[in-house]
Amino acid sequence: MATLFVNSVESYAGKTAICIGLAAMLAKAGLSVGYMKPIGSGTVTVGNVLADDDAIFAKRMLDLDDPTEDICPIVLTQEMREKALQEGLDKSEALVAAHQRASKKHDVLVMEGIGNLATGYIIGLPPARIAKLTDAVVITVTRYKRELSAEDILFAKDIFCERLGGVIINHCPESERTLKRNRLAGHFLPREGVRLLGILPVDPLLNAITVGELTSLLGGRVLCRPEKEGELVETFSIGAMTADSALRYFLRSPNKAVITGGDRSEIQLAALQTSTKAIILTGNLYPAAIVLARADELGVPVILVPWDTRTTVEKVEQALGRIRLSTPRQVERVKDLIEQEVNLAALRGILKV
Repeated sequence: MATLFVNSVESYAGKTAICIGLAAMLAKAGLSVGYMKPIGSGTVTVGNVLADDDAIFAKRMLDLDDPTEDICPIVLTQEMREKALQEGLDKSEALVAAHQRASKKHDVLVMEGIGNLATGYIIGLPPARIAKLTDAVVITVTRYKRELSAEDILFAKDIFCERLGGVIINHCPESERTLKRNRLAGHFLPREGVRLLGILPVDPLLNAITVGELTSLLGGRVLCRPEKEGELVETFSIGAMTADSALRYFLRSPNKAVITGGDRSEIQLAALQTSTKAIILTGNLYPAAIVLARADELGVPVILVPWDTRTTVEKVEQALGRIRLSTPRQVERVKDLIEQEVNLAALRGILKV
């Protein structure tokens, strides 16, 4: 049985998506594959068991029947942090027990790290110790950066030493992928004894957010078509121009949400002539009846938010780098990308399976 531990130097690097994609690819190759998030953040309850929402999502998308307490054996609550600060705490026994149970069921266990490489120290389970206790091969995931990917990889190598077997670069612009591959795989990674397993491109669908998540993020109120909350918004357009200019501008952006003042009826109607998933009206200004009627007819939710346009845009921009997978459609896209871009033979080689 092999254990693959997927970590990242930074939070929101795409670990959950990549874990799901790697697990699916290995399963398609004929292996029995499990999933575990050793330390979770405790944001959801399944039955009467506190768990991590990413872990539960991965369990559902991978169709695993392992118990929730094995999928996420340790939930790092504020109460646990306080106890650790006051008394000291070592949760390694719970981790080892859950890992042993999973080892009896699967050929490969894909483990997802929480947050960044600083998480876990307070309960005696820094990432390097988790890797040692589970005898894991480590992959580090790093979001594309023009200059700093090498530093992230060296940092991970310093933490995990010889256990670091591979690197996946995520969210890389298409124009940079060949250059990044040549720079990393040509001399740097071979010299460090680390394999470049793949470079995943920027994908609008994977950066998409549902209308429901967007409404919650902005503290908004849906004025029509609330049943469309599961629709995915891939891009955003700001309606701050003339109606004629707006129409040409909106035509260039499919599957978008348009952010505009609630009093800009001409902009709202222009948006409704194009591929629009939602209209976000700023300033708590209620739209004209003709706009609401047309949006309802076309099945486009209209969201009323209390912020001005600039603040609304800032809130959206802050959230875009932290979007998690939330729909089966996105998961299928991740699986396809991993299968296309990640070197399966190299992955099996470092796992020895």
